[in-house]
Amino acid sequence: MITRLEVDYDALMRLSRIVSRISREDLRFNSQDLPGSMTREEATMFYTILYSIDYGLGLEEKKRLANALWSILEGRGFNHDFLLGLDGNGLNTLLREYGVRMPRPELRAMLLRDLSRKVEKLYNGSYYAVVVESRGQLRYKNGGFLDRLQDFYAYRSPAYSKAYRLAIQLYRVGALPAHDLWNAGVSVDSVLVGLAVRYGLVRVSDGLLERIALGTPLDPETDRVLREYVFMVYRLVAQEAGVDPFTLDGLLRIIYDRYCDYRSGQPGELAGEDIGCMGLREPRLWVRDPLPPQDSWWD
Repeated sequence: MITRLEVDYDALMRLSRIVSRISREDLRFNSQDLPGSMTREEATMFYTILYSIDYGLGLEEKKRLANALWSILEGRGFNHDFLLGLDGNGLNTLLREYGVRMPRPELRAMLLRDLSRKVEKLYNGSYYAVVVESRGQLRYKNGGFLDRLQDFYAYRSPAYSKAYRLAIQLYRVGALPAHDLWNAGVSVDSVLVGLAVRYGLVRVSDGLLERIALGTPLDPETDRVLREYVFMVYRLVAQEAGVDPFTLDGLLRIIYDRYCDYRSGQPGELAGEDIGCMGLREPRLWVRDPLPPQDSWWD
């Protein structure tokens, strides 16, 4: 189902003003201080594997999975051989020791096998080599970091949402230089799509709004069109606010968490502007985040 989409330019300008005034204190980009004692090589391997399989999990579940994966990789000297033949039962067994259970283990195991085998074949087992061979650029003659991630099933998603998610995190911890920030973008997951709809930044048809409100998974084509449209609108917000899209991604998530989360958002002002999420004014529009298509692996 393709839907009619429109941008509300008044909302765009209002959001741009808010973004330009938010403190950056909570955002640390390109820091030389990696989590724990991770090297750039270890950070790239850890996040590439983690983000390939942590879709569809709640925040606490993601934290438990991250802690479990770090312990597993550290215990194996950051050798990924155990992933090459991993199946669903093996994945469950591996994580059970850490109290982690995930739905659809067979699909997640397939994504891990595909990822590890291709890294082994194309990059001699080095996840950081994906960064090195991209020359630290996001897009470069089809050989940039985002382009190279498309070799892996786990990172194929509408509007490059999962690839951008990984790129933003690696840039944040200093493992990816991202010399061409003009090619940066936000990771348009369900959170940022939901924010765009609730804030009134992107207007959708009543039919699509109803599907989102009812929690009906979107069909693949509608999901793709909606994400790509929201992606381009957020690029306009970044331009108006005078920030790069990677920074914008973090600032938008602050706004979502504090003001536009459908579960706990509260009305109020931020940076001298009325947040004005639609649902705070009209309860019927206080919709949940859009659900991706069934059998997808990108949120």
